Amino acid sequence: MAILLEDLRYAVRLLLKSRGFTVVSILTLALAIGANTAIFSVVHGVLLRPLPYPEPEQLVQVFRQDADGRATSQAIAQYVWLSTEGSPFSQVAASELLPTGFNVMGDGLPERLSGMRVTGNFFETFGVRPALGRGFLPEEDVVGGPRVVVLSHGLWQRRFGGAPDIIGRSFTLNDQPYTVVGVAAESFQHPRQAQLWTPLQLDLTNTDDSNFLHVVGRVRAGLSPEGVSAALKTLSERLRADTPHLLRGREMFVAEDLRTFLAGDLRLALWVLLGAVGLVLLIACVNLANLQLARAAARQRELVVRAALGAPARRLVGQLMTESLLLSVVGGGLGVVLASAVLPALLALAPPELSVPGAAVGLNGVVLAFSVGVSLLTGVLFGLLPAWQASRPDLQDALRQGAQRATSGPG
Repeated sequence: MAILLEDLRYAVRLLLKSRGFTVVSILTLALAIGANTAIFSVVHGVLLRPLPYPEPEQLVQVFRQDADGRATSQAIAQYVWLSTEGSPFSQVAASELLPTGFNVMGDGLPERLSGMRVTGNFFETFGVRPALGRGFLPEEDVVGGPRVVVLSHGLWQRRFGGAPDIIGRSFTLNDQPYTVVGVAAESFQHPRQAQLWTPLQLDLTNTDDSNFLHVVGRVRAGLSPEGVSAALKTLSERLRADTPHLLRGREMFVAEDLRTFLAGDLRLALWVLLGAVGLVLLIACVNLANLQLARAAARQRELVVRAALGAPARRLVGQLMTESLLLSVVGGGLGVVLASAVLPALLALAPPELSVPGAAVGLNGVVLAFSVGVSLLTGVLFGLLPAWQASRPDLQDALRQGAQRATSGPG
């Protein structure tokens, strides 16, 4: 420990003397590690981290698929069939395909908000409890039912100041009075752009083939993916026999893991982006290694003297690696600060179809551990080769050069 502290103090002194090299190295590392941290945070939140719902592995997106593998949305009658006996789901909820624009009046300046009309069991299917109030009651999700609304946590905080007495208050949506019955949990943002939810109030007797519903199901406990597929195949055959116009040709109900569905085509793009910023970090390591080699060559006389005085090679390597790791840790720390500043802008630029909750993307423990690991690995990558080469000085060559300088000096 004493040797480590001594190496650390010596490294700080040397780096402060070489301020130009130090500043360039830290800024290079901060940009490269910050970019990797920010992109990994998105990858972790979108592709790796479980959705913020109870038993998220049970949640699936249900759609129709034709013989060519093309997916389509559902009609009302198909949604009803997915709730019948023999369905592999304990809960099935529906929402409109696209958010609805709501003109809001009252409790502040008029504004236009993005909302979603959903079935009454929408929040129950996801298994989330509201932060305040409740979700929708069955009698509110019927044709001509009362006008009620659940606010997103963000809208409640922003427009209503987080008022604890918000439940029961009314305000105007699209020139109609709506009563607030609940505030969603902060972690619930489905879809991501929704700022409020109202009952869909479907006519469940409608058998038109109008496809305008997204359907989410919660798989029954203990049912495997194969079991879900088999049950949906049987259900498809029953519906085709009963109401042929609702499932034409070889169309079938299929289910896809909700996380996979939400990521969609962005899954590959995110991995490619992470690989790209990883390549940028590797290039930064190569450039810094070259700078370290040049710096070590300039310090050759110092290293020769230390070796001549008996310093073992591992001691010299340890000293030089301490300098590299110190640079990488400081650069990594600044990179984390940079990533935290950049993340909100990244999420704001995310396409609407990226419906993974924004709350899932952030500098959590896993992301910080990734940043620490990348910082240490970076220090090793750009510091090990220069340290190894500098720890093997040619003493005889250095002595000859010293003797030549001595004999050529003033006489």
